[in-house]
Amino acid sequence: MAEPVEGRLRICLQPGTPDNDVDISSSRPVTAARLFIGKPVSFAVQTIPLLFNICGNAQLISSLRAIESANNAPAHDENEEWREALLTLETLREQLWRVLLEWPRLSYYEPDMENLARFNRELNQFIQLLRTDPGIAVSSDEPTSIQIDQLQWQRLASSIEEEVFAGSAKSWLAENSGICSLEQWCDRNRNLPAVLIRDIFDRRWHSLGFSDYFPLNVKLEKEIRDRLESAEDADEFVQQPEIDDYCLETGPLARHDEHPLIEDLLYLYGNGLLTRMVARLADIALALGTLGDFFNGRQTLSFRRGSRGIASVEAARGRLTHRVTLDGDRITDYTILAPTEWNFHPRGVVARGLASLRSTNHELLRQQSEFIIHAVDPCVAYDLQIGNADA
Repeated sequence: MAEPVEGRLRICLQPGTPDNDVDISSSRPVTAARLFIGKPVSFAVQTIPLLFNICGNAQLISSLRAIESANNAPAHDENEEWREALLTLETLREQLWRVLLEWPRLSYYEPDMENLARFNRELNQFIQLLRTDPGIAVSSDEPTSIQIDQLQWQRLASSIEEEVFAGSAKSWLAENSGICSLEQWCDRNRNLPAVLIRDIFDRRWHSLGFSDYFPLNVKLEKEIRDRLESAEDADEFVQQPEIDDYCLETGPLARHDEHPLIEDLLYLYGNGLLTRMVARLADIALALGTLGDFFNGRQTLSFRRGSRGIASVEAARGRLTHRVTLDGDRITDYTILAPTEWNFHPRGVVARGLASLRSTNHELLRQQSEFIIHAVDPCVAYDLQIGNADA
């Protein structure tokens, strides 16, 4: 069995230096996909979910779409919709972990382990149902035959909504169109996310980690494709990606920055802590709505096929891209560009956010740094060093 590909990030903040210097380095084996070179396509499809413990379904779907486009053999439209449902289920599971476990711990609140464990267990049942369907997990031009237990889903979704939003997720999205309505929601409710948002208000950390906002969006697909197809600098690009000297960010904020609530928060507080945390809640709310409407047949799901061996999907932490070239059934080149390389670029959004911190209290500076890192969310473990005291 293949060992998971992980590595670590090392993040060092030097307070008191003229620019609050930040150094981010990575031991992530970003060229690990080269192990597929010379192997048959089936080997990559079977191995990728084993290599990546985090967002393994997103990795698999991006790989399948890249391979299908390289072979000019697209999957059935219905199967692609179910793949999007699988991606959304995985994103929902990941974001619930962030909101109900990691965020409370950073704020010194008790995580809701009982509900989180139940949500995780039941979401994994739906994920497994989709993952084991041959129309989704392999390339197929035949439609899938998945049957969702509507009652089970409705019960699970309602429980998540009550825990996260103290009511309907769609109502939360509709009623929270700006900062005033968000504050009122926090004041009315005592569910854990409302308490955690109120904590940000009370600490006046709305803009914590604010920096220039350069989102990665679909308009940049051509530039990314050109860099990945370049024989000269593709390896350098996937290790430290940038476009025209801009270090871009990807994730829930970039996904939802046109939602009225997120737009209002961006205008008031930029890409600071409050905006990022609320964008994560919006990610959960929109995932619940999308899945509910798709499962009961009220909505189809849009999807983006690969093109010329390159495919991108929106994973929980942001844009994930696979590129493959083939000679018959054999892989001649394979490249993966993950969200962590965008967001934790040495000059990227996390580095800029950490450099904006000005606290002279070591413990407070560490807590603020942890919040910023958590809000952007790496897909691997990290070590944080604050000045010489942690050396």
